[in-house]
Amino acid sequence: MIFKKIETVKYQTNLSSVFKNSQNAYSERSGYIIKIYFDDYCGCGEASPLPFFSKENIKQVEWKLEELKASLMIGNSYSIEELYLLFEIFSKDCPSLKFALDIALSDILSQMKGVSLAKHLNKNAIEKINLSAININNIQPGASIKIKFGVNQLYEDIKILNSISKKNPDLSLRIDFNRLCKLEDAILVCDELKDCNIEYIEEPLQNSYKKNYIKLKDAISQPIALDESILDGSYKELVDLKLIDYAILKPALFGGIKEIEELYKYLNKNMVKLIISSSLQTKVGNMSEINLAASLRLNDQHGLNNYAFFDSGYEAFYNADSFMIDLKEVVGLGACYND
Repeated sequence: MIFKKIETVKYQTNLSSVFKNSQNAYSERSGYIIKIYFDDYCGCGEASPLPFFSKENIKQVEWKLEELKASLMIGNSYSIEELYLLFEIFSKDCPSLKFALDIALSDILSQMKGVSLAKHLNKNAIEKINLSAININNIQPGASIKIKFGVNQLYEDIKILNSISKKNPDLSLRIDFNRLCKLEDAILVCDELKDCNIEYIEEPLQNSYKKNYIKLKDAISQPIALDESILDGSYKELVDLKLIDYAILKPALFGGIKEIEELYKYLNKNMVKLIISSSLQTKVGNMSEINLAASLRLNDQHGLNNYAFFDSGYEAFYNADSFMIDLKEVVGLGACYND
């Protein structure tokens, strides 16, 4: 493959409202769109670390990109193996950049084959990806929806969740505790919500001490999910002890495609379901995660509808009220950054 050039575009965009997780509150997103050109093809990837959540920051991405640009020689021929090795070297300790570079190269390789990026990664990839609901006023039968716990006082949140479940008995609730509770409070809340249709409770405890998770698992009936623990690496002991039922992954913050596939195999071996979640990216990063979910044949509902998080003019392959994405006609990534 003959290297032509590499372009980087820095972006910054406002979110439609303040988005909160256990670490911080976000009102805007910024990152880099990476466009690499080989032969007559252009591949796109997105590197956008999430402050106080990612291992790296945007400055580190900038420095690594400049080093990579200096190492690639225009007109030189590179094998696929050489490129993956270069990406590994120059994205060391920078997972979001590794993800973006892997996606950009896979975008080109899938275009060469005339297939979707998902089909390039796995010829048996599924073509339809289901989306979880993002608006309690726009749901379909059998939908799942994530609801943040801790927005109000404890018993007020319990009252609201019980009311939602009573009005929508077919709606599966994914309750995100954001590492809010002490063990005793988590058990109390789960008992108060025992009549709700709960798919899982996410990151319920303030810490990942195995003794607390063992006690929690013994005391409650609701399945347990991890999110932040997947990125900070504290999940393995809990998974090995069979205490976890779901893993929520933001792939663009975790690392390269190979690392993500290895994580999936490990979780699958331990009977843990993998749910893909958005890290609030543009259409390039969003389609990267959608294709990845398809390549891993993940049939659950994923938190990948980004429309609700952006002010206006968000571009995507699907519609704002979609509950399913069909990749049947997609070639390559299915998104390109043209600004």
